[in-house]
Amino acid sequence: MGITDDIIATAKSKQAGADAREDKILDFPSDFVPYRAFSAPTSEPQIRLKIRAKQMSLMPRYDLLYDIAHTGAGDFIGLIYPHMQIKMFGRNLEPLAEALFNNTVELVREYCPPFWEFAKGEDDGTLPCIEEIIIEGNPLDPEAELKARKNSAS
Repeated sequence: MGITDDIIATAKSKQAGADAREDKILDFPSDFVPYRAFSAPTSEPQIRLKIRAKQMSLMPRYDLLYDIAHTGAGDFIGLIYPHMQIKMFGRNLEPLAEALFNNTVELVREYCPPFWEFAKGEDDGTLPCIEEIIIEGNPLDPEAELKARKNSAS
């Protein structure tokens, strides 16, 4: 049983007790949204790039992007900003590199089961997949900030 199934089961068990009241727990969305390494829904240039990594989520501006480095094999893309570097490792990343070059990528997402998975039978090894995103030189460390806040409150 995955984490999503645990959330749904907990919500349903609480729903049984809430049926007598008017306030009810909403069902978790049941629509499966398959994993996509990136989203470039339009040919219009974007202002910001949303990055969803296990480490943290960021939304850097395209106008601050100094350079894009990538391999011809499509297994690495690096974004160079004045204050940080974002390294993406994966497979079949050539379409992502081209869309980043045109500033049309809205979102990049690190592959992270069970939250985002390919649909069954969909991944034959040819779809783009970002296996790891590393953010270096980031001005904020969320874990350190949360720890400092917790220590100052006690």
